[in-house]
Amino acid sequence: MILFFLKTGIIASIVFRNDLGFIYTLHLSVTPTSAQSSPPLEESSSSQSSSEQQASPREKSIKFTKIDLHPTKINHLQTNLLSKKGRGSDYEWLIDKMKSLCDDLGTKCEEKDGGLIINI
Repeated sequence: MILFFLKTGIIASIVFRNDLGFIYTLHLSVTPTSAQSSPPLEESSSSQSSSEQQASPREKSIKFTKIDLHPTKINHLQTNLLSKKGRGSDYEWLIDKMKSLCDDLGTKCEEKDGGLIINI
């Protein structure tokens, strides 16, 4: 429990549970950059053939497209995925808490497929 002293003199408490959390999946978009923007190849020794010099890896652009959050609960030293089990469940509490924290930071998330999805 974390206690906050507000300007009004009222003590507010926020409860976080350390047995609940998320496993996340990052979705990436990988696109090759154009050949014009790649750095020039180094010319080392004259013994290398031109095909060996051209075989260098090309640069790629990597962007995050979406994050999937899968709710979990630790019980008996084991991490388990949570499923929707009705009102007042750990799943509902965790999803509502994360939605609230995302809203506070201006991050949009939506509940889908048994978890949360954040589109970037």
